[in-house]
Amino acid sequence: MTLLTLTLACSSVAAEPLPWQVNTPICTVQKDLYEPHTHTREAELVQVLYVGPGLERREVHAREVSNDVGGNIRARWSADNGRTWSEYTAIQTSNNLDYKGVTVWEGECVNAFDPASGRLVQAWLRQIVQGGLYHCFTYWRVSADQGRTWTEPVQFRYEDGDPFDPNEPLKPTFLNRNEGYPGSNLLVRADGSLVYCLAHANAPGDPRNDQRPWRMGSVLFLGRWHAAKQTYEWRPGGRTEISPEWSARGLMEPEVAELRDGRLLVVWRASTHGWDGTVAKLPGRKFFSLSADGGQTLSPPAEWQYDDGTPFYSPSSYHRMLRHSLTGKLYWIGNISAVPPVGNSPRYPLVIAEVDEAKAALKKATVTAIDDRQLGQPEIELSNFALLENRETHQLELYLAGYGQNPDGADCLRYVLTLTAVADAKLPPPRRCLSPWVVYQDVHTIDSLKPNADLLSSISVAGGTPKAFVDGCHALGIQVYGLVGGHDGAAFETPEARTKLIGEYLARCRAEGLDGIDLDFESLDAKCRDAYSALLREAAKALRADGRKLSMCVSYVMCTWRSNAAPAADPEAGIDGGWYDAAVVGKACDLVRVMCYDMISPSSTAVGPVSTRPWARDAMRYWLSHVPKAKLVMGLPAYSRDYALTGKREIASPYAPAPEVAAATAVQRLWLPYECVHQYRYTDAAGAEHLFYASDTQSTEALLGVARELGVAVGFWHYASVPGQTWAAVRRWARQ
Repeated sequence: MTLLTLTLACSSVAAEPLPWQVNTPICTVQKDLYEPHTHTREAELVQVLYVGPGLERREVHAREVSNDVGGNIRARWSADNGRTWSEYTAIQTSNNLDYKGVTVWEGECVNAFDPASGRLVQAWLRQIVQGGLYHCFTYWRVSADQGRTWTEPVQFRYEDGDPFDPNEPLKPTFLNRNEGYPGSNLLVRADGSLVYCLAHANAPGDPRNDQRPWRMGSVLFLGRWHAAKQTYEWRPGGRTEISPEWSARGLMEPEVAELRDGRLLVVWRASTHGWDGTVAKLPGRKFFSLSADGGQTLSPPAEWQYDDGTPFYSPSSYHRMLRHSLTGKLYWIGNISAVPPVGNSPRYPLVIAEVDEAKAALKKATVTAIDDRQLGQPEIELSNFALLENRETHQLELYLAGYGQNPDGADCLRYVLTLTAVADAKLPPPRRCLSPWVVYQDVHTIDSLKPNADLLSSISVAGGTPKAFVDGCHALGIQVYGLVGGHDGAAFETPEARTKLIGEYLARCRAEGLDGIDLDFESLDAKCRDAYSALLREAAKALRADGRKLSMCVSYVMCTWRSNAAPAADPEAGIDGGWYDAAVVGKACDLVRVMCYDMISPSSTAVGPVSTRPWARDAMRYWLSHVPKAKLVMGLPAYSRDYALTGKREIASPYAPAPEVAAATAVQRLWLPYECVHQYRYTDAAGAEHLFYASDTQSTEALLGVARELGVAVGFWHYASVPGQTWAAVRRWARQ
């Protein structure tokens, strides 16, 4: 790749300095050639995105052979953040397909990995142009294999109408109903729900709705993964429209963001000129709307402005918003013009700015040029880019077709933005400070570890551990313990039984190449105390003599906070953890994994969270008084609790950060500031009231704060269930 020197030039002479000409830049920019075009008068298009919870990437390449029509569309995958790639796989020859002599544009659009389902969700467009009118229909589909295969597309529907008929593509009851052009992002909210916004939707208030080249409306869709049905449920939400006197081509390419206070911000592209000769009375702007009720309604569109209340010019062009995982700030990237734009032009400079989340406006003092038209250059376009935050470096990456920058075609350019706030932090590389439990499933389990291998010190594996898997972990620098245990003290109550059991442990270690054994005996009687202490001493001696290590899982019930906390009638009232000696544990074991979860277990009669910050802190402080800090691992939950408040106190432990309910279900969410847990309340289809206590990114951050305060490592039960968005928080913690 050829590194180009970026010299920002003034676009014009203005009456007063433009913000990007006088502001202190909020980032530095590197620009390089990523993929050259291969055919004259064609553009090389590249879309890049993460398709899993870790470093898994998917790239889609295409040659733009005519306006917005791709050819030779192909994809490739990387499991290591783009260091190595698979071979290309063909997707489709062209976006244009023929149905009974009618040309129909079909193809994939925006994607998002959803941690709730572990799947990739994608918007898919079908567009038919007839008589100068653009009929757009957006669908959704799902991939369980990172975009290699997909379910059948399902249309986003907000009104009655027929489905697409390939034998009658121009059927009026399909062609004029449920119109909608894809939005620029699929938003995964903090509560695990999805929000998507369609542009160019039917506008009930427009008397010329059916005669316009582009419709004036926009509509939100609210979705959620339904685990039982193994599919998504979507329903239409807020709906709005704009006058052609404000935007001649309606509300276009919406971008949705969740603000810190929970409001939804939608920002649209607009246009001064329409394709039917319509000219708007307002100069070129971006328009915005807010929703304070989770997307049920939208405020009327208004001109988007700077935080000081002044307007800015923006052409009809693509734009994006992104919340940075380290700074926590919301950024907007798009075109702001020095002069009043005419339709799509000028599409320069390309800028980045921080969003003022209280005012839902752009912070004028942060507007920074990413690239601009250079002196002597012809007209160029700095738009239509792919955007992501690199999950390792935390730099922003933009992939953009450089129209006008090469005389015979458009190369794909890559811009790497290093935010000043990140650079100033001088963050160290992440430490290997995670020792989670892993449920072994098949040969692909090793692939799930690779994206976070730089964080993993050791794993405790439940299930069989083939030697090839253990060898693969060792190649990644990860130690492997075999998880063993039970609920019967007879397994170790006599010297003979202990000798037999330890022999089995050693044999397994040698056969599978394990680094050690992780003991997980639970809920035994206090009379087992002496025999269990003997097991620890004897197992530690035998394992160390063979070059192995001993780890042990210890229960929360040992902490003083738990003493006498349960009523006498509670089935757990008699469990005091007295069947093992904390001092012996600290001396015999190489690792002690404190299970800071199941604060209220399924066998209890109580109702409450899986874990809380103060409870977990007390538990870890207890163990710190008996075990050296370097040996301790603070075990965190990656599952939630859902209580049906019936006479039987039904309980579920879903591996989900929020309730998985039907889309129409009313759900109340409350943050418990002492416990540092989200509580949800809803009523199920049978009329039972539920309390759901979430283990999500916010609750995990609170527990990570305890680990940082106490200086201990962490683990999760279990690794594969950690929500995707939580890994960014874990990485931030691992750098601190």
